Amino acid sequence: MKTRILWLMIFLVAILLGFESVSACSCVRRETCEFSATASAVFVGKVIDSKIEERNYRYPDETNGVALKAKFQVSRVEIKESFLGIENEKEIVIETDNFSSCFFSLEQGIEYVIYAHKDDKTGKYSTGFCSGTKPVQSGGEDLEYVRSQKNASGSTVKGFVAFNAKNKEHLFEIPQSNFLTITKLGISTVLLENKTDKYTAKIENDSTYNFQNVPKGKYNLSVILPKGYKTLDDYNPAVAKELGIELGVVDLTGFGCDVNNFTVVKTIAKKKRG
Repeated sequence: MKTRILWLMIFLVAILLGFESVSACSCVRRETCEFSATASAVFVGKVIDSKIEERNYRYPDETNGVALKAKFQVSRVEIKESFLGIENEKEIVIETDNFSSCFFSLEQGIEYVIYAHKDDKTGKYSTGFCSGTKPVQSGGEDLEYVRSQKNASGSTVKGFVAFNAKNKEHLFEIPQSNFLTITKLGISTVLLENKTDKYTAKIENDSTYNFQNVPKGKYNLSVILPKGYKTLDDYNPAVAKELGIELGVVDLTGFGCDVNNFTVVKTIAKKKRG
């Protein structure tokens, strides 16, 4: 989900600023296992042929969205080895974005490790600049990992918990002496739960937590905190609602990993009026 949202945001910026003005595209750095966790299908495929289609559509939805036009590459791909989401198909049609400096394409005759997303409404598969798809020739680490996960019994949920005493911004690395700090604050456990299952993970000495073999499904993920502390959300609640993001929720496929790092801060006491 995070990858798809990021890609849509990059795409919209490219549209709004004009293709020529966007000089470079980049993606949030992710672990190999994360690409698997956010994909609807993971497989090795060889591109049979492809064509470019130009389409008119509206973003973010067909009813109230902004009218846009963009080019897409539509490719027929032969399934060589499937790991997730593809069962009996011998080939599928997959779309890739094809615009500006975010140009991404699949070359005819080349085999790829493909992380694809399936649209729930149209049933179409797509992959893109930030999906993790890469040629088999340069995707040895990916191929090794997805093969090891073929008979996986569940997903991994992991990350770190860090306390930021200085300001209200997210931390992207663990501060020195962080574990000692959060231990003094009484922070020791991460909770993963839904209506039927509940799991807890201990925060280790390196400030990380790890849930293994979690069954497919949606779960609420949180840090058990003492009064007077909170974790920062990845998005402003209003923005999250607009993008359809459920804050604090992980949607697991039973494959790959979901990495969530928590930044803990003090809550600001509201002043009483009067």
